Amino acid sequence: MSRSLSTQNQQAAEAAVVRPVYFIELHYSTGISRMHTADGEIFWGGYTWQGVGTLISFETIEETNEMQAGGVRGTLAGLDETVAIALNEDYQGRKAYMYLGFLDEAQKLVDTPHMAFAGSMDTQQISMGQQSSISLTIENRLRDWDRPRLYRLNNETQQSLHAGDRGLEFVEATAEQQIYWGREVQA
Repeated sequence: MSRSLSTQNQQAAEAAVVRPVYFIELHYSTGISRMHTADGEIFWGGYTWQGVGTLISFETIEETNEMQAGGVRGTLAGLDETVAIALNEDYQGRKAYMYLGFLDEAQKLVDTPHMAFAGSMDTQQISMGQQSSISLTIENRLRDWDRPRLYRLNNETQQSLHAGDRGLEFVEATAEQQIYWGREVQA
């Protein structure tokens, strides 16, 4: 737990009574959702974070010594209006962050929360019933290494990335071009 925690957060983590709070920041297409695992609102980092208390839970974040892409799954339960919003959101591949902080007896932050996980939203499962819930998987940035790159070194790809750029305009014409190097061409 001591990995790059501030002194105040480290002391709060080792105290007799520990009051951890997780901050979750999800970058949806319609805006950024900021919530935390305590009750009430907390103002931190220039933003007001909404408290959802025990309605949100996360699996353990695993960390290994190997270069390995991991992820974390979180579940938000009991908020019907959130489920309605999540049904229409463009979320896949969008940024997501999780921070770990600690509260004192007055329910104030001890120090600036520590970034515990950064990645992108991958899959979202919505369960409807008496108590609706959303399960969201956030993947580590290393997951992108496994994805194939479908870009080619040609004019079409260049135009899709940078419309109007003529830097690769003649690449296809040179692919089958015969080049005589170091000798005279005989007819």
